[in-house]
Amino acid sequence: MPFDLLRRIAGAHHSNEVMFTFQPSFLVRFAEKNEHHHTAGDAFFGGSGWHDVFRQPSSAKAAYLRNQYRATLKSAGFQHTLAFEMIDEAGHLLYLIFGTRHERGSRR
Repeated sequence: MPFDLLRRIAGAHHSNEVMFTFQPSFLVRFAEKNEHHHTAGDAFFGGSGWHDVFRQPSSAKAAYLRNQYRATLKSAGFQHTLAFEMIDEAGHLLYLIFGTRHERGSRR
């Protein structure tokens, strides 16, 4: 989802919420060498701040992208975020990331 649309959703109504699933290994493996994926990553994260993932140690790349996307949600207007780590049937790491403008939406 492009950042501009994410920002419009956040600003449309105080109770709007979003939830995304993404596989960080895709960006780690392909975006650095493929300009199309690099550009798509910029649109997804709302800028180039995520590019520092390529300077992170391998063991920290996925968590770095998770944290960057939570920051993206906050900058779009979703002040409260939660992230959940999942493993799919093939053993791939996935993140489920939730954003809301209302604090009650993020209570555990």
